[in-house]
Parts: sequence; C-alpha cells; structure tokens
Amino acid sequence: MSNGLFIAFEGTDASGKTTLTYALKKAFEEAGRTVTLVGHSEFLRSGFDTETYLGRKLQALDPVVWGGSRPHDPIDQVPVDCWIYLLGTWYTLLSLHLIEPQRRAGHVIIADSWVYKQIVHHNLAGTLDEAYVLRHFALAAKPDLTFFLRVSPEVTWQRRDDHLPRDYGVFSGSKELSREAYLGHQRRLGARFQPYAERNGWVTLDGEKDPDELRDEALSHVRRQR
Repeated sequence: MSNGLFIAFEGTDASGKTTLTYALKKAFEEAGRTVTLVGHSEFLRSGFDTETYLGRKLQALDPVVWGGSRPHDPIDQVPVDCWIYLLGTWYTLLSLHLIEPQRRAGHVIIADSWVYKQIVHHNLAGTLDEAYVLRHFALAAKPDLTFFLRVSPEVTWQRRDDHLPRDYGVFSGSKELSREAYLGHQRRLGARFQPYAERNGWVTLDGEKDPDELRDEALSHVRRQR
C-alpha cells in the first residue's frame, strides 16, 4: 500500500491555491492514487460520513462556521475569540474524521488552504496573542508538505474582479474598498505568512509562474518528500 500524503497550500488571497490543488489532484489520479480535497471553500467540503458521530458533528458545525454570511455582513459583531474557538473545533474534527483516517489508508489529501490562513487573518489586527491563537489549532492534522505560494498583490488584484471585503482588510481596520487598501492588506498578510513558512519548513513557490510549470515544480517536491 502506498504511503498516505497530506499536502496543504497557504498564501494570500487569489494566489492560485485552488488552481494548483486541482492540478495536483488530476496528476495524482492519473497515477492511480485516491485523492480527497479538503478546505474551507464550499465545493471542497464533501464526503462526510454522516453515519458516524464525528461526521454528524461536522455536518452540524459546517453551516455555523462557513454558512449564513453575505459578502457585506458585519461578521466582526461576533467576537474574534468565538471565531477562533469555532475554527479550531472545525479543523480538529475534520482532521480526526477525514484526514487522518485517509492518510492511514494510503490516500492523498490536499487542502487548498489550511489553518495558517485562518491564524494570519484573525491575528493580523494584533488583538490576540499568537500563542493563544495557535493553541486552538494544536490538534489539527500536520501536513506532510506545505507549499507557500508567493504572488505580488498587484498580480492577485488583476486575477479577480469579485474581491470580498475581507480581502481589503475591513476586519483588520480598513475603512475602504479601494485598490490601495487591497494592496496594503495583502502585503501585510504576505509578511505575516513569511515567518510561519520559515519556521515550519514550507516550500515557497513562485505563484506567478505558468500554471503547468508550477504544477511540475510542486510534483518534483512531492517526489523528493516521498
């Protein structure tokens, strides 16, 4: 049986995490591997076994954590501590119910983002102690390989025309939805990611490369990991 493998992508908004996730999924499946995608995006949340206790808990928690919010809702009315508790519970249960069993079974699991995106977003304003935030994610699965996609904010600004208010930093103190606010917020996010990348041995990829070249580079790192 092949060894299981948990791969995660981290990076700023619109850095190409989901695109590369699907590219790797296709490559692994063509090689005969079973692949499961996980993440906070709705289309990556599937496959919960609702006949199990943890599966039922995840299904119940899903709309509380991820559902019911519109783009301009004042989600800051919910205290940050509450979001941290909810997110920590979500990622822990997802790890116990889905990721770890599939890794033991020899499957490939790919996350289009993992816990550090949440840690960086919720700690950017500096209102919570870093150690306090990290404790809530201590039981989440540790990826075997984490890729950090480095892309300039000027490039990610051009990639989408539907940036969300959080992409401009409205929950970190920004008061406007302008290009300048977006660029400034994304630069701060990138700077916050960097220490985690260095501390945890992430592989940094140039997210501005051609997608096929980027896929091949990522796969070369996967082969070295194995």
